Amino acid sequence: MNRYDRRRMTAAMIFTVVALSAVWFFNREAEQGSAALPSGSSVVGAGSDTAPPTTEYVPPVPGFVDGGGLAVQPQTVGILVGTSPTGNQFNGRASYQYFRGATMSACTTNRVALGTVVSITNLDNGQSIQCVNSIGTGMPPDVDIVIDTQVFAQLSNLSDAPIPVRISW
Repeated sequence: MNRYDRRRMTAAMIFTVVALSAVWFFNREAEQGSAALPSGSSVVGAGSDTAPPTTEYVPPVPGFVDGGGLAVQPQTVGILVGTSPTGNQFNGRASYQYFRGATMSACTTNRVALGTVVSITNLDNGQSIQCVNSIGTGMPPDVDIVIDTQVFAQLSNLSDAPIPVRISW
């Protein structure tokens, strides 16, 4: 053992002795001070198998900001559900990309045959455009159709991409 290891061992022993003495001292005072506890309560000693007595929790009555004391009772609510897409349409997400050398109305999707004219409706604002599935390139994740930048600008702001759309052909 070198001198640094001996110093570390000595410091660890001194710390342990001081810490154990402090724990013993404070536990001794807690046992002596148990006479000052309120009536009906007790200190559970080390190794005891009994728990101190408890009372059952009763939650407070809820308060309302407007001061009213009655809560609104639940009611049945009707929900309108739109029609589901047919065999020649589906809902998805659209994004944009500049297609160099492509026609003005170019788009690409893996879910429609190449050369098909595709109608795309923005579900947020109702704008609609048509494009030709003519590129056949890879798709980014979480996007169902990629539209040429000029055509996408007719549907929505470029900063909103990807947008929810209904795609039909």
